[in-house]
Amino acid sequence: MHIGAWLSLVRALASGVRSPRFESARPDHVIMKKRIHVIYSGGVQGVGFRFTAERVAMSLNLTGWVMNALDGGVEVIAEGEEKDLVNFIDKVKRAMNYYIRSTRVNWQEYRGEFDSFGIRFY
Repeated sequence: MHIGAWLSLVRALASGVRSPRFESARPDHVIMKKRIHVIYSGGVQGVGFRFTAERVAMSLNLTGWVMNALDGGVEVIAEGEEKDLVNFIDKVKRAMNYYIRSTRVNWQEYRGEFDSFGIRFY
């Protein structure tokens, strides 16, 4: 590669600009966006569970919601990168493990229907 082309590539990569000319020089990073529907059961209401889930989700740039369920559990719908969703499940489990009796996770296709993550009330 000519030194001028090399410098252009370095500048383009550093600035985040995607140039078709150098597209083949960039590694392919496949971002897998997914959606999870999680049901937590146990003594998960009245212990700050929703606020913990919200804080964790926001720290991972996930979108969706968390809410208390009528049956005493907590329900979560979250969307984002697959690795961040796995991290979310792990961090919530570590933070709230004492209160969780069971966790049911249903992986779904990404829908892109949320702009942020928040607590919902019924």
